[in-house]
Amino acid sequence: MLWSVPIVLFFSWTTLTSKSPMHGQPAYTPAVTWHRWIETTGEYLALAFYRTQATGRWAIAIYAAAIGAALVSVESYHLQVC
Repeated sequence: MLWSVPIVLFFSWTTLTSKSPMHGQPAYTPAVTWHRWIETTGEYLALAFYRTQATGRWAIAIYAAAIGAALVSVESYHLQVC
């Protein structure tokens, strides 16, 4: 687990700074935007729940709220036990 951060940083650095034939090509340039995150999250949720089309924004918001509630619940339970 501790090695994952340096590996990701090294991979990201070498990918973004290399002079490969794909460097600078729009199709291979990472796009880190809110729109792209919503798009890929909808695709991943559709795959996870065996849907034929991407999940909408409201479903993503509900799913994120459920995950957040679960995390808060687990953390509060953990604090009560300790």
